[in-house]
Amino acid sequence: MESASRGASASGGKTTMYAVGAVPVFAFLIATIILYSDLGATLFAFHPFFMVAAFVLLMPTGASWYRLGNLVAEGRGNSQDLNGLRTQHAIFQGAGALCALLGFIMIVASKISQDHPVLGWPSTHAFFGWCALLGVVLQASVGFVKRRNLVVNQEKTFRWHGQFGVVVLVLSTIAIILGAQHMLIDVKKDAAGGMVVIAVTLSSLGVVVGGRLGLAFPPGSEEIDMSSALMET
Repeated sequence: MESASRGASASGGKTTMYAVGAVPVFAFLIATIILYSDLGATLFAFHPFFMVAAFVLLMPTGASWYRLGNLVAEGRGNSQDLNGLRTQHAIFQGAGALCALLGFIMIVASKISQDHPVLGWPSTHAFFGWCALLGVVLQASVGFVKRRNLVVNQEKTFRWHGQFGVVVLVLSTIAIILGAQHMLIDVKKDAAGGMVVIAVTLSSLGVVVGGRLGLAFPPGSEEIDMSSALMET
């Protein structure tokens, strides 16, 4: 009975993983279509494209799949699945960090090509963007050390890593919303397109936040369980 229950749990978890994973994919595709329609294939347009790829597609997918994958591994009773999950998580988040770096390079290149100052007093959009980028650097560094400590020393460290990842995604979502509001709604006068980009960005963030609040990690996980922490308080 217990084996059958675990199998059903794993099967349901896998289905949920694919369903949840589809949300960031569709969000990215919709946002990309609107960005291309309004901005074209310009040097400047590559900035939002790479940022949306990082913070709407790759990083939310890596975070939500890791969360759900723990439940699937628990349902199978197979702790070996966790090693694969950690590798997948690192690949998604690493690719997201690379896209964020490319997005930053594109905006710098665009400013230089237009003789605009690269550094200066930042807009609200730029401020939240800078905060998100600095958060990515911190998360990448901590994630590397965390994984190394776990593999080499069997030591669970930096248990706030997952929670801080949500903070970084919130900061990036604010930056994207402000960017869409300014460039698409105010400059391009595409209110419908801007609102759709904002909506799909929020849906992608919602997948991660919903998973953090609604799904508990298995006992003994190296992550802090936010849902349990909230219940305790």
